Amino acid sequence: MKTNSWRIFPLIIILVVSCRYETRFYKGNLHAHSYWSDGDHYPEMVMDWYKSNGYHFAVLSDHNVLQTGEKWTLANRNETTASAYHTCVERFGDEWVEEETRNDSLLVRLHAFEEYCSYFNEPGSFLSIPAEEITDGFGGKPVHMNAVNLVSLIPPQHGQSISDILERTAIAVKNQADTLDQPLFSFINHPNFGWALTTEHLAQASGFCFFEVFNGHPSVRNYGDSIHPGTETMWDEANIARLQNGIPILMGIATDDAHNYHEFRSGKANPGRGWVMVRARSLHSDAILQALEKGDFYASTGIVLEDFSVTSRYYRISVLEEPGIQYTIQFIGCRKGNNHAEILDERTGAEAEYRYTGDELFVRAKVISSKPKSNPFAEGDTEVAWLQPAVR
Repeated sequence: MKTNSWRIFPLIIILVVSCRYETRFYKGNLHAHSYWSDGDHYPEMVMDWYKSNGYHFAVLSDHNVLQTGEKWTLANRNETTASAYHTCVERFGDEWVEEETRNDSLLVRLHAFEEYCSYFNEPGSFLSIPAEEITDGFGGKPVHMNAVNLVSLIPPQHGQSISDILERTAIAVKNQADTLDQPLFSFINHPNFGWALTTEHLAQASGFCFFEVFNGHPSVRNYGDSIHPGTETMWDEANIARLQNGIPILMGIATDDAHNYHEFRSGKANPGRGWVMVRARSLHSDAILQALEKGDFYASTGIVLEDFSVTSRYYRISVLEEPGIQYTIQFIGCRKGNNHAEILDERTGAEAEYRYTGDELFVRAKVISSKPKSNPFAEGDTEVAWLQPAVR
């Protein structure tokens, strides 16, 4: 355990101290859907939403598909598809929208990744990255994982248990990364969706070092219930077990898991609910994914940080303040010899520093804002940011 802990922590320290003045934060969403699977809009309309709303990068991670080859969708199935069609034509024009009529049905060809990527990508401004939601299951439980920067499709790997599926999928992603000699980024999706994954599954999933601590889909049960822990509790408990067993820590991301782009309200899986802020050298897929892998990012539902730094002596945070908004900064961790996490320190205000005492197993940070979240995951939510656990 001790060897693995010290293998992880200096990596974060070196990155933050030596590179932070050469980098900047990029805002991105790593989980969204389109007509290529079960989203309710054209892929170009989804990417247009993200670019128009200030994101620097985004992915379409449709279920068990990469956006390649030829696929057509019915444009006059109902009012929603008709509205989507007219909106797309209005935004991109008749020359962009390729359509044909078959047996009184209006069909539209879906643009592939390379097509919409060429349209939207702009050096230093916006980046589309290919992705897939590898959608599997066991015993009626959904087991979903995202893989980003893929070149070829990874089909569901199946397995003899949920843990077996996670392990097989992690191996498949690693094999493609090794074959291509390029970075791929993978994570476990919405563990409480269908109450599918337990803390033990997260603790034992040694092939994955990232999971969705926040997912904006209304059905994923981020906060748990009376008998199931929420994802934050699962995160801490899984990390305690992982460190005790010599498994690298699990880091938390926030995503939209957006499916619905026409009506924005509670109960819809809308974009704009959760994202990552990645500190990277450039807006290039390699730079973004390498920064994610090193943990140089935070997850947010609205809070913007001015800076954060992690060294061998302290964990320091500075929030970019909004007038009239109150901030609470919590440092959460587990003390050595304990089997539970706790709030180690809590400060009000936009800046805080936690000085290690030497008895912490790990320390992570959470920033809570008094500002209500617009179009929230759940009624009453305020804006939050989660920072990654640092291993002592």
